[in-house]
Amino acid sequence: MLKHCLSKKFNYIVHSSLEKAENDWNSILPEDHELRSENLKVLEIAKPDKLKFKYLVLKKDKHVTGVIYLQHFTLKKKYFENTILSKSSLKWFEKCLNSHFEDLLVCGNLFRSHLPGYFFTPETDESQLFEILLDYADNNSEKIDFCGIIIKDCLKSLKNHRSFRSYKKDIIMEMDLDQSWMSIEDYSRALTKKYKQRYKKIRKDLSPITVNGLSLDEILQYQDKIETLYFNVTSQQSLLIGTVNGAYFAEMKKKYGNNFVIDGYFHGSELIAFSSYIFRENNLLEMHFIGLDYSYNQEHSIYFNILFNGLETAIKSGVKNIELGRTAHLAKASLGAKPKYVQNYLYLKRGIASLSFNFFNNWYLKSIGNEWQTRNPLA
Repeated sequence: MLKHCLSKKFNYIVHSSLEKAENDWNSILPEDHELRSENLKVLEIAKPDKLKFKYLVLKKDKHVTGVIYLQHFTLKKKYFENTILSKSSLKWFEKCLNSHFEDLLVCGNLFRSHLPGYFFTPETDESQLFEILLDYADNNSEKIDFCGIIIKDCLKSLKNHRSFRSYKKDIIMEMDLDQSWMSIEDYSRALTKKYKQRYKKIRKDLSPITVNGLSLDEILQYQDKIETLYFNVTSQQSLLIGTVNGAYFAEMKKKYGNNFVIDGYFHGSELIAFSSYIFRENNLLEMHFIGLDYSYNQEHSIYFNILFNGLETAIKSGVKNIELGRTAHLAKASLGAKPKYVQNYLYLKRGIASLSFNFFNNWYLKSIGNEWQTRNPLA
């Protein structure tokens, strides 16, 4: 379907699948760009959370000038069950989801960090992104009434727009590695006395758990268990936006090969936890999703050992930086991670959508607290 943007300076074509859009889509993207079709097909194939995908190809004089990756995300009651809402408030909120606002338009990838959902040729004005997204939201063929639009993980600031507000309170915890560290023992020696003792105790707690890298065949073998362990973790999160499934991990391994690693944690022959990593360009290791059986966590410090093992993987691989994600700020600050603030843009309809966002945002920021900012294990 050919549609016209409000600016009328260019046309864009909307595709629901990459199958027919692939040639145009890839034509302006660098060979190693994360928006290339072969990377995005991971989610198309896995189909997590019943996500719908849209691919907007911008053209001017029959030439592709930009591509925009969109995810249609449906808000659900389960994403808010661990918030401050009482049972009665949760029921009221569920009614609001069912009757007033439930569909969110995301420009970007809900499941990855630092990967913008748009790419334009150098001569194209990136700030036109705002008008294109508003036009699509108002005129989409499914006639979906979106309650809001999120532009995720912008690498740089865009020009101000009357309908969108800049949101800079989104934090990703990451850690620059001391290039003199050749092993995890070098890291432990750099810790202050208090954190060194903590490190030794946590590492000792892991016994008799064994950690093994999983091949693609093993990921497929344990796919259902991986999904269960993953949902154990997401069910504990205070505010949840989007979930993957077991098939996602297998598709990631198929696509990225040795650049996607899953470590399995075994108690005897039973898989009780896993952690996953993505080796990215620019000497970066992204700690991806994890899962665990919490009945083992207290005795064996599984979560903290996952963090230390991720750091050990980064050191052994010689990367310069490990990205640890958006959750558990206190635990990651205790590892030595620091916050990196991410540039996002938000459009929210006036009324219940805007009020709800302000409420949950204020609550979430308070729930994170400030204690993590005092952690300095490598002082």
